This record gives sequence, structure tokens and C-alpha cells, in this order.
Amino acid sequence: DGVASRNHYSNGAVCFWLFQTACGIRIIGENYFQIAPVVGGESNSMEYAYQSKYGKVCCSWEKRGEHVSYRIVIPVGCTADICLTGQEQGAFDAGIYEFTV
Repeated sequence: DGVASRNHYSNGAVCFWLFQTACGIRIIGENYFQIAPVVGGESNSMEYAYQSKYGKVCCSWEKRGEHVSYRIVIPVGCTADICLTGQEQGAFDAGIYEFTV
């Protein structure tokens, strides 16, 4: 039929890199996350959401001149350590957080 398998490690590796590095969402426990996005390269913005059993964990960022604006969503019943370049790390409960660094 001429159709090759599309189930390749490289496809999953790119998604994993976007999830864990570019948007920095790391699953630490069932309802505990670390969010430490790595901004760089030629991308001007990035957005990713993870559907946990408690709701969506979201991280987005956008370069705006010399600053970067972040929007982070932590669902009810969850906690996240947020670590942004140029900002002190802290533990945050459920909510929507916006930072400009």
C-alpha cells in the first residue's frame, strides 16, 4: 500500500522536548508539577497544556522586546514550583499567574 509506519521515536521526542523543555512542564507527582520553561532560539512564543486528572496545566510564553511574558495555569487541587529565568523560584497553588521578566 506504500504507507510506512508513522510510529517513530523522533516524533515523540519532539513532543517531549516541547512539553518538558520549551514549556518546562515536569510531572513531579500526581498533583505536583515543576514549571521551568526554557526560552531561546528563534521561537517568539510557545504554548503547551497537559491534561492531568485534576485539569489542564498550562504554560505559555512570548518574547516582547527584551522581556518575556509568561502565563501559567495550575488546576484546582494542584501545586507547582515555578522557576523562571530572572525570577525567584516559588511554590504556587491553583490559579492563573502572569509574569513579565
